Amino acid sequence: MPKPKKKPWLAGLLSFFVAGMGQIYNKQYKKGFLLLIFSFIFIILAFTINSWFGIINWAILIYAVYDAYKTAKRTIVEEPYRNAVWITVIIYIIIFIASFIAGVISVWLIGFTSEKQTEIQSKSDEFEKVNSQFLSKLNEAVLSLNAGDTVTARNRISETKLLLIDTTQKLKSLCNWLSESGFLSGFEKELGAPCSAFIDLYELCYPKLLDNYYTLTYVYDNAKKLRNNEITKEDYVSYCNSWLNDYNVVRGTCNTLYKKANMNFSLEDLSKTCEIS
Repeated sequence: MPKPKKKPWLAGLLSFFVAGMGQIYNKQYKKGFLLLIFSFIFIILAFTINSWFGIINWAILIYAVYDAYKTAKRTIVEEPYRNAVWITVIIYIIIFIASFIAGVISVWLIGFTSEKQTEIQSKSDEFEKVNSQFLSKLNEAVLSLNAGDTVTARNRISETKLLLIDTTQKLKSLCNWLSESGFLSGFEKELGAPCSAFIDLYELCYPKLLDNYYTLTYVYDNAKKLRNNEITKEDYVSYCNSWLNDYNVVRGTCNTLYKKANMNFSLEDLSKTCEIS
């Protein structure tokens, strides 16, 4: 039986559907398996990490089609045709099994990544919810102070302290989970600062700031007492200066922590000069 030539159109078509199959059809086994492996690697990367890896896979596919077509034009089968058919069938079976395994791995990786992303979003949403409530209540306390309503301000500050505890716990839980899951670096890249910087902000800045605001409500009350001649001017000035010194320390601490968290200290400045009109 005459030795048939390879069919260039078939070689190109095989490599179009699966990179490397045309090369295997042309008896270029090493090249075919290498193209097949690299193609599957970049397909998996495209689905699990970044779709841009798909461009590299397309480049491999185009090269595989071109190379298979050109090679088939000049290749003649060296083995008897019947043996070549059986070898090709066996190779295709191996490729099918490898493709199935690679597909299962790809689906598992995609599912695993999607599950983790959903969990990250869920934990992030939990933190955002309590954090929004905390900041809203803190703003209410500041507005009450600016309005001179010390009773309401004290109530809001007490409520804010309770929300701060829950917010800090949620933030710690989120950061710990991200660290254990290996997603912390990506999360911190989005934040633009380390997670620890935000934990310090909630643990070291806000509690002191709230305590200082709480003290400020009594400064306002003493100012009223002074106007009603219930306390002396010296007592008021002493109390006021004590609060102001503490406020400057607290504000300096918060400014430093906000910078570490790559944020600006934007809370309303309530530091009055305590001047007696």
